[in-house]
Amino acid sequence: MAAKKPFADELMAARAAAQQRAPEETSRDWPDPDDIDWESASTLLGIEAYLNGAKFAFGVTADGQSIWGRVGYPRWSARKELQGQSALTFASDADRALRKLSLMIRDPEHAGFKPDPYAK
Repeated sequence: MAAKKPFADELMAARAAAQQRAPEETSRDWPDPDDIDWESASTLLGIEAYLNGAKFAFGVTADGQSIWGRVGYPRWSARKELQGQSALTFASDADRALRKLSLMIRDPEHAGFKPDPYAK
C-alpha cells in the first residue's frame, strides 16, 4: 500500500474551497487605442524615447496572427516609477500597436509593467 503524501487532504480541501469561491470582479477601464490619432501617438513615443530613454521593439507572433509591441525603460530613466520596467502588447496591425504603446506609456497602471531583466 502506498504511503499517503503529507498534507494531501489539506491540499484537496483548499482546492475545493477555491473552486467554490466566486471569481473576483475587476472593472478596469482600459484605454481605447482609437481615442488617440497617429500624429499624437508618434509624437508621444518620440518624446518618451528622447527624454526618458524608452526603447521600443516590434515583431510578428510566431503564428503570424498579430503584431507585438514592447516598451522598456532603462534603470536610469527619469520616470522613477518605470525604471527597469517593461510591458508588452499585441495588436492586429502596426498602426494599432503603436497607438497602444503610446497609451501604455501615458497611462502605465493599466499596462502591466514588470521588471525587465535586460534593463541597463
